[in-house]
Amino acid sequence: MLDSQLRVSGMQKKRTFIWFITLVIPILLALNFKDSQAFSELNKSHFHVNDGPPHVLVIHSYYPTFTWTDNITEGIRSAFSKSDYADSVLYFEYMDAKRHPESHYLDLYAGLLAAKYPNPNEIDVIICSDDQALNFLLERSDTLLPGIPVVFCGVNGYRPEMRQYGRPLTGVIETIDPKGTLEMALTLQPDIRRVLVISDITRTGRAIEQHARKVFSPFEKLLTFQYISDVSMSELQHEVAALQKQAIVFLFVFNRDNQGHDFTHEESLVMIDRHCCVPIYAPWTFYLGHGIVGGLLTSGIMQGRTAAQIALRVLDGESAEDIPVVMKSPNRYFFDYHKLSLHKLPLDRLPSESQIINRPFSFYHEYRYHIWVAVMALFIQMAVILLLLFNTRRREHAEKQLIASEQRYRTLIETVRDLVFIIEPNGNIAYLNPEFEKITGYPPEDFIGRPFFDVLAPEYVESTIDRFKRGIAGEEIPVYEVKVKHKNRGNVPIEMKVTSMLNKDGETVGRIGVGRDIRERTEAEEAKRLLENRLQRAQKMEAIGTLAGGVAHDLNNILSGIVSYPDLLLTQLSNDSPLRRPIQTIKDSGQKAAAIVQDLLTLARRGVANTEVVNLNSIVSDYLASPVCEKLKSLHPDVDIEVYLDKDLLNIMASPIQLSKSLMNLVFNAAEAMPNGGKIRIITENRYVDCPIRGYDRVEEGDYAVLIVSDTGVGISPEDRERIFEPFFTNKVMGKSGTGLGMAVVWGTLKDLNGYIDIKSTKGHGSTFTLYFPVTRETPVLGKDSISEDVALGKGEKILVVDDIETQRKIACLILSQLGYSAVAISSGEEAVRYLKDHKADLILLDMIMDPGMDGLDTYRNILKMHPRQKAIIVSGFSETIRVKEAQQLGAGQYLKKPYTIEKLGEAIRNELDNTYSDAG
Repeated sequence: MLDSQLRVSGMQKKRTFIWFITLVIPILLALNFKDSQAFSELNKSHFHVNDGPPHVLVIHSYYPTFTWTDNITEGIRSAFSKSDYADSVLYFEYMDAKRHPESHYLDLYAGLLAAKYPNPNEIDVIICSDDQALNFLLERSDTLLPGIPVVFCGVNGYRPEMRQYGRPLTGVIETIDPKGTLEMALTLQPDIRRVLVISDITRTGRAIEQHARKVFSPFEKLLTFQYISDVSMSELQHEVAALQKQAIVFLFVFNRDNQGHDFTHEESLVMIDRHCCVPIYAPWTFYLGHGIVGGLLTSGIMQGRTAAQIALRVLDGESAEDIPVVMKSPNRYFFDYHKLSLHKLPLDRLPSESQIINRPFSFYHEYRYHIWVAVMALFIQMAVILLLLFNTRRREHAEKQLIASEQRYRTLIETVRDLVFIIEPNGNIAYLNPEFEKITGYPPEDFIGRPFFDVLAPEYVESTIDRFKRGIAGEEIPVYEVKVKHKNRGNVPIEMKVTSMLNKDGETVGRIGVGRDIRERTEAEEAKRLLENRLQRAQKMEAIGTLAGGVAHDLNNILSGIVSYPDLLLTQLSNDSPLRRPIQTIKDSGQKAAAIVQDLLTLARRGVANTEVVNLNSIVSDYLASPVCEKLKSLHPDVDIEVYLDKDLLNIMASPIQLSKSLMNLVFNAAEAMPNGGKIRIITENRYVDCPIRGYDRVEEGDYAVLIVSDTGVGISPEDRERIFEPFFTNKVMGKSGTGLGMAVVWGTLKDLNGYIDIKSTKGHGSTFTLYFPVTRETPVLGKDSISEDVALGKGEKILVVDDIETQRKIACLILSQLGYSAVAISSGEEAVRYLKDHKADLILLDMIMDPGMDGLDTYRNILKMHPRQKAIIVSGFSETIRVKEAQQLGAGQYLKKPYTIEKLGEAIRNELDNTYSDAG
């Protein structure tokens, strides 16, 4: 209401257009800002139940158009409109409990709310105003919108035990400050001797009167208090009309007289003020502008705004129980200039933070800044005129001095190997030495008499003007770099130093500068910068490699339980079991986590998969037929994928898994770059490369198989292109649209394969990624068909499980038992060697990394001394290392990476048991 009073007061006084602008423009901007929230960034994660904007239910105790209630509503809307939740959906409900306090009415109203909001999950937070609404909600904590946090305001009867009613609760209490207002009145009117205190006969009025008597009791030695409530309006008007000087009126509420007549707050005040000739004070802002002087007032707007700010904290994820109740009401000093002037009250005694409405227009007060600027401008203009008059008289002498100076230094500056130039006071070039033509290709006479800034590249004009101005003002300008135009070769970088030319009287008569050609130096610095960038990228990759290498083994061991146990459970559940989907989700999540660990190892170049002869056409075809591609199409139905494959495409040596992952990342990024739909083109072709590729110092000449992925999306800025291959760099929401590793994996894959990548992109016009792979003349080897699940089952063979992690041993034994094998678990390599001295095993499932003691390779070497034909499968949570390959050269079979599934383990064991070997080594 106070904001509304200020606006109405401004219009009533018909203030100037500038005052109109200062009020209306911010309002329009605020409205525009509210609308613009729908287009805010999507990378903010809001803590509320609904997927869309938050839903906030506001329950008022009273009815619409009740000033106090409308002020609270205004405060709530104001706080939300200026927050990150400006798009929140606000529902307003009015209990009208002031006029209908009956219990049966409240029960009916509760039923109405339950019918309107049947699903409590649709509401994120409730804001309630005044005691009736708060009590209404607390009494129905278990039945009406249960569990939803409640933020209250305008409440006088708050008790701490209310937070134990079973509903999350916090808020701001409403306390009026009649003591502060009375003290302010005594400051303005030290001669006050009598105070007429007005309240009404309602329950609220009587409670306020009791509170006032208690608060005013310390002042009774100084002042005489008369409390009046059980009167008619006419009797009250007679009482205030009889008040003399040295008296004031303190109005609390008078909404009903003893004749049963009802009045709004504003109506009662206007009727009282009409007959009162002494100042009237009150504790609430809704009286301001209707007849009171002012005071330390309780504001409905501030109550609503404070409650809304607490609700915003709840939406941000804070628990309502953890937010303390604001026990101090946010009251402020407000005054009405008309009443201050009417009663001749001194403005200089008001607190500095006071807000005053209806202040009359003052030309000086409104335009004092413009007046002082005009005065200063006049003085400056006069000073400039005087200076020009002075310079005119001294010009002839200065010109003679300048000619003499030029003659002395002309020989010197024409022989130096740097550019020397002289600029006249008006900014035109007065002189250029012969070096100018060597640097720019232009004869000096082409620019003599022209503005100096014509020499500069356009992007350096503004900064150079600024430096010249600061130099003229006396600031010492250090050496700086600019670029000058060249007649035939674009722009030339020079290092420039400019200083003022002074005559014998110390006056500036021009500027002289020296420029040095720094092309060679800048080229060297650019080369150094590129090398440093590559070094930093290599160091970052090395750091990631160290991290990945340190944690990959442990992470994969941990993930084994998440992948393998669900695998076992799924084999024991019927196809229609309700537990299959959640258990399958656990397994899929574990496999996704394992894939991320593999991506980290790929970046570190420690997880490079075995390469084989592949054809890019097969990789593209397999991807287009994969569930991943189908899911991408369902998520982006407006994106069309066009494919153009060269039927004569040459083969390459690569890892199919890494190629598929790289293609998947490129297509996924292309689809994400087209939120409104578009086209993705996937092209394969053969190219003979004999020219440089941007970003590479050297490119091997020869035949390449090329994969091109282009889109019609938003494009990539030059800044982002410089960082696109950095690990964890992304413009999307981390963890929601990706891990930030996709393009880094593409870069790592190409680096492993000695390939190249070229990016062409314009902001707003799409992007094209061209990947070059060295070709091979070898032909692909046809893959062996995987064995069926029945064939993979064991026949009672004895499998020795050697692993230092107890969980891994249990998982392996359970899987082996499920597959029909007899499993024995050993916790170390030393123990395995001792066991096999007296026992035999058909196959050893051997962990490569075991701490402390022998690792898998050393263990296998010792076992082979006793059993030269011993079959083994190597498993590890790390990558396929050199020691793994050494074990395979000794006779070990397939390498199996943790976490493994029941199918992979069964197939690996069955293949190994069915193979026959000669003696190892």
